[in-house]
Amino acid sequence: MPARERKPNELAQQVMPLLLLGTGLMASNRYFTILDNEALALESAARPIRTISSGFWTGSAPRAFFPLYDFLLHFWLRLTGGNFELFRFLPTLLFLGGIYLLARAARRWGGPVSALTLVWLSVFWPFGFHHGRLATRYTLAFFLVGALTLAYLRYLENQSWGRWAALFVSGTLLLLTQLFGLAIVAFLVFEMPRMDGLTFLNKVMTT
Repeated sequence: MPARERKPNELAQQVMPLLLLGTGLMASNRYFTILDNEALALESAARPIRTISSGFWTGSAPRAFFPLYDFLLHFWLRLTGGNFELFRFLPTLLFLGGIYLLARAARRWGGPVSALTLVWLSVFWPFGFHHGRLATRYTLAFFLVGALTLAYLRYLENQSWGRWAALFVSGTLLLLTQLFGLAIVAFLVFEMPRMDGLTFLNKVMTT
C-alpha cells in the first residue's frame, strides 16, 4: 500500500519555536542584569494587595495606571515564594503568549504560512529577545496588543456581541495598562473597513 502523506501539525509548528525561545530566554536570564524599571515593578508588587489598590484609587501611586500587572506579579511572587530565578518567568509567558496571539491573527490574514513566518521572525527578533524577559508592564501590554488584534479580526468576521465584548475588554485593559494603547485603539476605530467608525464609537460610549 502506498504510504499516506503526513500533514504537518500547524499548531505544533507554531508552538515548538516558542518553546525554544522561552527556553533560551530563561536559560540566559543570568546574563541580563535587573533594570531600574524591573526593580520598581518588584517593589510595587511586593506590597499588600490593599496597598496596591489604594495607591491607584487615591492617586498616590507613582504611576497613573491601573495596577493589573502589579496584581499579576504580586500573586506570581507569592506562588513561587519570591524565587529570584523565577520572577522573570511570568513576563516571558506573557511575551510568548502575545506572539502566539499575533500569529493567530496573522493566520486570518495570510494563512498558516504567515502565522509561521511571524513566529520565526519573533524568535530571531533581537529586541524581543532582550525585552521579552523583563518583568515590567510592557510584556503585559504586548500580550494585550496581541489579544486586541486577534479580537478585532474575529469581530470583523462576525460582529456578534460576544466578539464585541472580547474586543472591548482587551482594548480597555490595554488602555489601562499602557498609554500607547490609546494610539492603537484609535487606529482600530478609524481603520475598520466593514463598519462606520462613528457607529463603533457610539457602541463604545453606550456600553
